[in-house]
Amino acid sequence: MVVVRYSASKVALVTGLHDFGDPAEELLNCVYQDRDELLTQDAARLQLRLVSKDEELATLVDKGGPAIAPQLRAALRWAERAAPARVGAAKRVLGGVEKRLKEAQNSKKLAKDEVEQVKKILAEKIHTSVGTRNESLALEVGKERDPEWRRLLMRKLMESVLD
Repeated sequence: MVVVRYSASKVALVTGLHDFGDPAEELLNCVYQDRDELLTQDAARLQLRLVSKDEELATLVDKGGPAIAPQLRAALRWAERAAPARVGAAKRVLGGVEKRLKEAQNSKKLAKDEVEQVKKILAEKIHTSVGTRNESLALEVGKERDPEWRRLLMRKLMESVLD
């Protein structure tokens, strides 16, 4: 028997309740859970080349040229940090990304669909990062076992998310 693991947030994504991710990718992940060899075999049968989001992003960032690559890489590094993140900071990072991508499109370094793909991948990484980083903070606070830990948890979460 095969056990399928599928979180509520992934179900919400695939059913359209939120758009912080790629529904097709998540469905594919559900089908091929822990079966990378089977995915590779199926892709070969269909004469498809598997490319990770990270590979695709790196290729497009390089293609965008030296004028935009540093800021896009900085946005990616921001998403990989561990410290709690504020939603306002994430919006500012994404605003900078969009500005640089418009420049790349206007200078014909990236096509419109490539700009949309970079924007989508970086936005997903940044949005996911905010949630993960603040969830880590919540778990840390819970471990403190403060007698008023629920109140403290909510206060710290709200402080970390709101500007």
